[in-house]
Order: sequence, then structure tokens, then C-alpha cells
Amino acid sequence: MSNIEEKLKQELQIISNKIKDLDSEKKKIKAALDAVRGFSDSFDATVKRQSSDMTFKDKIKIALSEKFTEGAISNDILDYCNERWPEYPIKRSSLSPQLSRLKVDGVIDLADKKWVLKEKSSEASTSEDFENMLR
Repeated sequence: MSNIEEKLKQELQIISNKIKDLDSEKKKIKAALDAVRGFSDSFDATVKRQSSDMTFKDKIKIALSEKFTEGAISNDILDYCNERWPEYPIKRSSLSPQLSRLKVDGVIDLADKKWVLKEKSSEASTSEDFENMLR
């Protein structure tokens, strides 16, 4: 075998090894991508289920406990809820009765034209509390 032929065989072997390494890396990346896609799909389904399980009153309590700790006017609560849970929007006409019910239940109060959460009740008042209740 000539020296040139031997060098070409060595180069071919090096390239073949690189291809094997790249194929192995490609399989790992594909597996990771599948895992991420599966997690993402599962996470999206969980978030949708949790959001659909929440009542308007739950969403209002979460808004007041997480975003508006000093209170908020009804339009701000409505905007926040519809931005956070766009797949299940709250209509303005549905918000006022829910605010009134929460006030009658002693959960919130109207002070200086702002709705405020009275105190943390045993019910879910944050998104984390609500998620824990679903488990």
C-alpha cells in the first residue's frame, strides 16, 4: 500500500468517526427536544386546566393578592385578569356581581374607590395556593 493510500484511509477513518460522533450528538439533541416539547405540551395543558378550573372570584382574589396588594379599581382588576388568563376572558358585566359577592362574603372590601383583599382566608388567594388545592 502506498503512503498516499494509507493517508487517505486514515482521513476516511477520521471522517467516519466524526460522522458517528455527530450522529450520536444528533440523537441526544433530538431526544432532548422531544422531552422539551413533551414538557411544554404538558405544562400548557396543566395551565389551561388550572385556568379553566378557576372561578372569576378565584381570579379576582389572585389579582388582589399578587398584583394589587394595595387595592385596585375594577377596570384594573378586569384588565389584569384578562391579560393573565386570556383564554377565559371576564366580561365587564360579569365582574361587578363577582366583586359584590366577594364583598358580601367578607373576602374583599371597597375602600377609597378601590377593591382590597381583607385578609388571607383559608381559600386559595394566590395562584400557588390554587395550584396546591388542585393537587
